[in-house]
Amino acid sequence: LYQQVLALERLGDTAGALAAADRAADAYPEFAPARAGRAVLLARTGRAAEARAEAARARALSADPEVTYVAACAYALTGRTEPADRATALALLKRAVRDGFRDAHRLATDPDLSALAADPDLRALRDLLARTGP
Repeated sequence: LYQQVLALERLGDTAGALAAADRAADAYPEFAPARAGRAVLLARTGRAAEARAEAARARALSADPEVTYVAACAYALTGRTEPADRATALALLKRAVRDGFRDAHRLATDPDLSALAADPDLRALRDLLARTGP
């Protein structure tokens, strides 16, 4: 199911990806990557409160830096309308990098982080990863 979510997301079918993510969350409630991905999809569809709750669930299930990064993306998306969520997104991005996230290209190009593009803290993280590499 999670692979279906990823495929539908790549195809630009947010509604289909969210429906698949809902099924994945029901079938595998302890699978943190699916929960974090669902949080992003909820945020993209304007369901900010649900996105925050799902991101928190994912983080409670796993401290993996990838899960933390994806949760940060959900908060960055909700931060477009809720400025306080931008600070949460940045804090989670810092934690993800501290805990081992090293994908400099993704951090520099992820459209889910566009609300943070002008933030000096995000630029500092991008610069750090660009200098240190994988």
